Amino acid sequence: MLTSLKRAGQKGFTIIELLIVIAIIVILAGLVLTNIQGAQAKARDATRLGDINSMFTALEAFHGDNNYYPQTFDNNSLTGVEDGALTDPRGSNSIEILAAVADEAAATTAVQAAANDDTATSSAYVYAAYPTGCSNDCTGYVIGTFTEQTQEDGNNYFVKSSLNN
Repeated sequence: MLTSLKRAGQKGFTIIELLIVIAIIVILAGLVLTNIQGAQAKARDATRLGDINSMFTALEAFHGDNNYYPQTFDNNSLTGVEDGALTDPRGSNSIEILAAVADEAAATTAVQAAANDDTATSSAYVYAAYPTGCSNDCTGYVIGTFTEQTQEDGNNYFVKSSLNN
């Protein structure tokens, strides 16, 4: 007949049972931590995209009032943009104003390069106005930011251009 592995009257778990339970707990903990880290990055990216859209709205309102875009801006010159909207969600960088460039293609290239420059720690928001030599009467702009997660187009940056080119 089969004999029991446990002695009569002895209580407790075997080492194999304990190892199985520990392995299950480690696997579940790994899954939970992976999901939490992804959710935090997704939340920071959503904040970045919301900030870019807020700046976009303020710049378009500025153009509606003045019939040109500013070469540079801050929350004082553009109404409706809060201090926090000009700072990356990690708080490390504020908006970076690039020198005026020749056209939208050059501005887009400059913004993409600057937004992808510091992917390890999150890059600043980047703003480029055009054409070259605009002082306070720029005809367009491109604004963008680094994103921690890859966007639908396969890039790690989000770029938005002016409406009135």
